[in-house]
Amino acid sequence: MKFQAIAALVAALAVSGCATFTGGELVSGNAPVGEIVVQNNTNVPLNAITISRCSAMSHGLNRISNPVQPGRGLRFRVDAGCWDVMVGHGFGTGYDSATFSNVQVGGGRQQVLTVGGRGTGY
Repeated sequence: MKFQAIAALVAALAVSGCATFTGGELVSGNAPVGEIVVQNNTNVPLNAITISRCSAMSHGLNRISNPVQPGRGLRFRVDAGCWDVMVGHGFGTGYDSATFSNVQVGGGRQQVLTVGGRGTGY
């Protein structure tokens, strides 16, 4: 019985640590919801987007499975609050990133983050 309790505790700790590694859930269900829009104004695809709460220890894993093409955008529903966003893009011989720190998203509001051109994060 004691072994089962220890195993359950270890499993719970491992799962709770996953949120730090992955960046955590974007929508918890316990807060008003807003939107982060990542707009690609570069001439290359966006290959990686990480989004995490400002209080998280890491940016977490890539949130996209397909690149965001030039001129296109992608919407993410998130809890209202503070978010950190990193965007990676590259093609061929070059790679670059844009960082948006302390992005404040209000409930029912949209925050547009533009990569490349005016309003860029780098």
